[in-house]
Amino acid sequence: MLGREAIRALLRDFHSAAERHCIISITHIESSGDLAYVIGSYAATIRAPNGSVLYHEGNLLETWRQASDGTWWCVANMYVSDAMASTE
Repeated sequence: MLGREAIRALLRDFHSAAERHCIISITHIESSGDLAYVIGSYAATIRAPNGSVLYHEGNLLETWRQASDGTWWCVANMYVSDAMASTE
């Protein structure tokens, strides 16, 4: 399996391995022509197969491009956990 099919299979397996819930809050969207960016934050709860629960939150930045058929595609994204941003 190659390409998009392989990526879909990898993500499907990754998400089926644990119960995940995520809330995304968008704080800013801006666009120009066929490009747009989204700034926001997220809060995620993950229940691992062993029953442990992890919670973390952070910030996000996504870049979107509009295809010739009008469909918008996320072409780059970055999610940064607040826990990772701490230097203490």
